[in-house]
Amino acid sequence: MKKLSSLVLALPVLALLVLVAAPVLAQPAVDLPRLGCIRDSQSQLRIVYGVRASFILSPPVALKVRAFFCSETIIAAQTPDALVAFDQSGAEIARVAVAEDAIVEFESDGKVLVADQLFIFDGKQWIEQEGGPPGPRRTPASGSAPKLGACTARLEQGKVALCEESLPDLPPVLSVERIGPGWLHLRTAEGSFALTLRNGKPETYALPATPPDAGEER
Repeated sequence: MKKLSSLVLALPVLALLVLVAAPVLAQPAVDLPRLGCIRDSQSQLRIVYGVRASFILSPPVALKVRAFFCSETIIAAQTPDALVAFDQSGAEIARVAVAEDAIVEFESDGKVLVADQLFIFDGKQWIEQEGGPPGPRRTPASGSAPKLGACTARLEQGKVALCEESLPDLPPVLSVERIGPGWLHLRTAEGSFALTLRNGKPETYALPATPPDAGEER
C-alpha cells in the first residue's frame, strides 16, 4: 500500500514535468552556422555547417558540378546543362539552360558570366543582360587563385602556399577552392580539409568524409 500511495502522490509531479518539457522538446534544433559550400571528390556540391574542428556536410545539393559560387546571399552552381540557384538550405530556386561546353565564370559579387552574357540572380530568377555589362570586368571568383584575407593560396606540386608560406603536415593537395567567407577547401589524396586564418596564422581542420551518393542528377 505504501508503494501504491507513493506512486499516486508522484503522478501530479510527473504530469507537471511532462507539461514543462513538452514546449522545450517541440522547439526546433538550433541552426548551425553555415560556412559555405564544397565540391567533393565526386563533383557533388554540399553545404558546410559548423564551427572550427566540428563540421557537418549536407547531402548533395547538386551533382556533376563544374563550378560554383557560395556566399552569405547566394548559392549557384554550373551543372553539365544548366546554371542553377539554390536557397541557403540547398533547395533549388531557379535554373537556366546553358550549353554543355559553355565557359562559365562566377564573379566575386555572385554575378555569372556565360560566354559574353551576364546573368544576375534577383532572388527569384536568373535575369540575362545581353552582351555583358559595360565597363571593366571584375576578377572572376571561379577563375582566379582563391584568397584568405589578403593572402593568396597557391597550389604547386601538391603543396599549398599561403602568403608565400607552405602549409605543413598535409597529404598531397589536389585542388583548392573557396568554401565561403574566410574559408578554403583543400581536397587531398586522403580526404578534405578546411583552411582558415586565426590571428593571422593558417589553421587546417579535417572535413567529414563524403562517400558516393546514389540518386538522380540534380
